[in-house]
Amino acid sequence: WFRSMTGLKQLFAGTTSFDAEGIPTELNLLTKLEYLDVAWTYWSEGPLPGEAFTGLVNLKYIDIGDNLYDWMGDEDSTLPESFIGLPSLIRLYMDNIIFLDENMDQHNMTLGFLGEMTSIVEAWFDNTRLDGTLPVLPATLKSLSVLNCGLWGTISPLTTGAARLNRVWLTGNRMEGQIPLNIGGRMECSEALPCRLNLECNEFEGGMPPGLCSRYFNGQGQRDEGKFGIFGGDEEQCSGSCCTCVGANCWPDEEDTALSTFECPTFPPKPEPDMGGGFGLCFSGSSTVQVRDKGAVTLSDLSLGDMVQVAADGRFEAVYSFGHKAPDMSAAFLQISTGSSRTPLEISADHMVLLGSGRQVPASMIKKGDYLVSPTSPENVVVTSVKTVQRKGVFAPFTPSGTIVVNDIVASNYIAYQGSEHLKVGSIQTPFTYQW
Repeated sequence: WFRSMTGLKQLFAGTTSFDAEGIPTELNLLTKLEYLDVAWTYWSEGPLPGEAFTGLVNLKYIDIGDNLYDWMGDEDSTLPESFIGLPSLIRLYMDNIIFLDENMDQHNMTLGFLGEMTSIVEAWFDNTRLDGTLPVLPATLKSLSVLNCGLWGTISPLTTGAARLNRVWLTGNRMEGQIPLNIGGRMECSEALPCRLNLECNEFEGGMPPGLCSRYFNGQGQRDEGKFGIFGGDEEQCSGSCCTCVGANCWPDEEDTALSTFECPTFPPKPEPDMGGGFGLCFSGSSTVQVRDKGAVTLSDLSLGDMVQVAADGRFEAVYSFGHKAPDMSAAFLQISTGSSRTPLEISADHMVLLGSGRQVPASMIKKGDYLVSPTSPENVVVTSVKTVQRKGVFAPFTPSGTIVVNDIVASNYIAYQGSEHLKVGSIQTPFTYQW
C-alpha cells in the first residue's frame, strides 16, 4: 500500500501489529517522507535493510527504538550506508534496541558511524548496549544521550573537534580518566537554552579539575556565555565543586526528591540477551483474568471476543485485539506482590496500573507500601514487594475501556512513553498523560 501513498510526509507506525520481516524495503517508495516512527512495532525482529532507506532524501526524523533487529555480522556495519548517509536527517532515536544473531545471542554496535552523519542535531541511544568509546562528533550535533550504554574511554570527544553540544547525558557508562578543564567552555549555552551535562555513574579519576568552577561558573551555575541548568556527577567529583546535583539527586521523581531506587548499572564482559527490551505492553502468559461464564482463564488461553472483567465494580467487556500474543517469547516483568493469598501481578515496567488514589502510573513507579485496586477486596490492597522476573509468554489484550483486571488487580491496556504518569516537555511536566 506504500505504492499508493508516495506523497506521504509523516508515517507513525509505532505500537502497531503490521507484520513485516524487519523494516520493509518498500519504505523507499515514500520519497517525500520527512518523519518516520516505527518504535514498538512488529516491524522489528528482522533486518535493517539498506534498500529501505535508499532515496529518502527528505527524511528528518527517525525513531527505530524499542525493537529487536537482526545482527548484520559486524559492529561497525550494523547500520547500512544508505541509513548513515541520509542527507536531511536531524533527529535520530535508537534507544532500547537489541541486536540478535541467528542463535539469539546479543551483539553490541559501536558509535563510529555518528561522525559521518553530517546533518544530525540530536542522537539518543539510551539503554542500547554499545561497544567502544565516544566517536568524533559531527559539528551539527547539539544533543547526545547515551544513558546506560556501556561505553568506555575518555570524554575528550566532547572537548575536541567542531561539535559544541548543549545537552549531554553520559550517566551509567564506564567513562574514565580526568574530567577536562575546558569542558564547560566547549558547550554552547544560553539564557534561553541552558546546558545540561550528566556524568554520574562512570569511572572518572579524582574530582572536578581545579579552576573549572571559577573559570566557567559562579555560585549560581552561571558563566559568561550563558547558564548551566544541570551539571551533575558522582559525590567524588562533586564534593566542594559547582555541581548542581549529585548522583540520585540528578534524577528527581514526581515529588522532586531523589529516586530511592537509583543505582549505577553494571556491565558484564558479555551481556546476556535481555528479551525484556522493547515489549513494554505486556503481561506474563501465566497471568489470569476473569471471563464471563468461564471463570479464571490464563492469558495464554484468552481469545478474541471473550468477555473479561475490566473494573472493580464487576463490569465485563469484550477483548477486541491483542497488542502482543506471543506464547513462546521470553521477557522481563515486574512482579508486584500484594499479600500471600493473591497471585502477584506480573507486568512490564511501562504498563500503567491503577493506584488506590485513582491515579494511573507506570508499573516501574510502584513501590512497597503503595495501594492498588482489587475487585475482591473491600479496601485497597498494599504492595508488599516488587522484583524483576523472567517469564515465557507475553500477552497484551485490549478492551474498549482501556482497563482490565489481571491477577485480581485493576490495570490499564496502556503504556507510558516517558516512564512517568504525565507528559514532560523538556524540563516541564504537564498535567497531561502520554500513553498508548
